Amino acid sequence: MPVKEKKCFCKHRTVMDFLYNNVEIGLEHGFPQSYLVSTGCQRQDVCSNHGCKHGGACVDEWRQYSCRCRQGFVGSFCEQQTTATFDSDDNSGLKFTSAVKITSFSWSFQLIPLYRAECWHLLGGLWFGLGQGRLRAAYVKSFRERSSDVIGQNLSDGRWHKLHVNVTSGNVVIGVDSFQTALLPPSGSQAITDLDGTLYMGSLLSQFSALQITLNNKFLSFSGCSRSVMINEKVITFETAQKNGGFSLPKPSCTKDSNCAPSSCENEGTCDATWTGFECRCLNDFAGSQCQNVSETSFLTNDSHIELLLNSSHWSFGQRGSLWFKTRETSGLLMYAGRRPGGGNTEFLLIDVTSGQARFTADLGSGSSAALISKHVSDGDWHHVAWTRRYKHITLVLDGVSTAQADLPGADTEFNAAQEPVVSVDIGGLPAGVSQAKGLTTPKPFNGCIKDIKFNSRQVHYLSPDSQQGLDVTKKHVTVGCLGNSTCSPNPCPAHSVCVPSLNGFNCTCDSDEEYKGGAYPMTQLEKDERLI
Repeated sequence: MPVKEKKCFCKHRTVMDFLYNNVEIGLEHGFPQSYLVSTGCQRQDVCSNHGCKHGGACVDEWRQYSCRCRQGFVGSFCEQQTTATFDSDDNSGLKFTSAVKITSFSWSFQLIPLYRAECWHLLGGLWFGLGQGRLRAAYVKSFRERSSDVIGQNLSDGRWHKLHVNVTSGNVVIGVDSFQTALLPPSGSQAITDLDGTLYMGSLLSQFSALQITLNNKFLSFSGCSRSVMINEKVITFETAQKNGGFSLPKPSCTKDSNCAPSSCENEGTCDATWTGFECRCLNDFAGSQCQNVSETSFLTNDSHIELLLNSSHWSFGQRGSLWFKTRETSGLLMYAGRRPGGGNTEFLLIDVTSGQARFTADLGSGSSAALISKHVSDGDWHHVAWTRRYKHITLVLDGVSTAQADLPGADTEFNAAQEPVVSVDIGGLPAGVSQAKGLTTPKPFNGCIKDIKFNSRQVHYLSPDSQQGLDVTKKHVTVGCLGNSTCSPNPCPAHSVCVPSLNGFNCTCDSDEEYKGGAYPMTQLEKDERLI
């Protein structure tokens, strides 16, 4: 029997990757007053001889370990099995015995969808089976003495359902999910006061051939999973079943649940196992079969914007950030930070598109400077901008290739707005009624699409803010998905020509037939204004 106390193997503590003001510090040299600090990590691996059972994973907690159990196992060392998979092909089953008469029991089950094989469980003449998505209960004394009832619906849908039974007042009260019925004793029979002390789960054994005839050779096996068995209000785990009960033992855990591996769903998606695989329920900020794609957001009107309020107890801001954007407009505000309630801010960080180019402007209170990348970004393609601020030095990187840098004037080196209890960051534009913000002489809202906003390498869940502490989001006239219209849809070109998207809009190229001439038909400025995102 394994000892349940956690053992302490190490009296030392280790610090690594220590940063001070985002500068990596060597601890043995960085502080003159350091005492008994040595390089390396001197400790014993607490998981080298762990006691986790049934494939449980050892979790190193430094001075002790814990066990992360597989689906279907519980206990400090994963020693208790709570779930099993029954297969009609191998006649798997279990036999439980109780030292006292059974007056109540319950368990949860799920059936493999589309299987014709039905399930049955037997307890002291009380029998349960599934047929056509409903639970059939029968109390059988003999071929002539029996009573039965049908209860529930949609029980063969592959989801978990709970069955609970109580013997009371001479009857058997049966419930499955929210349905309930009372099974009376057969006519002329004595009241049912209890059941015997043996519970069978799974396939029908040869000694029950008489019952098999009684049931017209139906309900002979079970293909699915069972869990959470309780007898007389006491939890019964599967390892306590008799191993010589005449059955082939069912497989541990539920094979369906194993379809949800730890990495099945990305980006905090919730995995729902199915019999054929799994499905992921994604946060609004992510999409795709495994939540692997970042959701896109459209800013289509002049008052489209997102206001982010970051609680500085949970968020750090001001050192670096990034986002993706696409637009056909030559100017527009991507991000503005530093705005204070009532206006009057003296510092700011600003990312925008100006004259079709990406720009990062900053002011720490002593004057502003800008880092501008001379690459055209108003082409309707996705572009990635990443900004960093290290004291007075700012850097902007476009698409991981092009870089621009600048130094800020004056003596100020800190972005003090990030030290406030709440930091305000505007995306795509400013809220209505906001007084003139410093650095924005003629703020033009952004028209286009934005996705994957990050501050200090942490992704911002602005479409599902409840998933992150310290984040408050206000959205106006923004739409999930990138809904910008193609410049060639609807087709703006005359007959006998083909619309070809171009950097600044579209061109109409005439058919090659000599009958049609005129070359390219360029888009007018009015058409450009109407079609730009």
